[in-house]
Amino acid sequence: MDKPLSFVDERLSFVDECLSFVDECLSFVDECLNFLDERLNFLDKRLNFLDERLNFLDERLSFLDKPLRFVDKPNFCQWDRA
Repeated sequence: MDKPLSFVDERLSFVDECLSFVDECLSFVDECLNFLDERLNFLDKRLNFLDERLNFLDERLSFLDKPLRFVDKPNFCQWDRA
């Protein structure tokens, strides 16, 4: 009668080891996800910075995109943005 209980005990021990391994794997996956989340936040901040720079450059280009006109005044000549 002792043998079947021993077999069940061994199986439960094996299941417990498997659950411990799964727990370790889940902990590792959680650490990986945290790392990826940090990287994503960093990249998001970098993207926002680059977006701000792009907007700034776009404003500068829109200024330069205006046509030039020649202003002729007495004793004063210049090129001016319209």
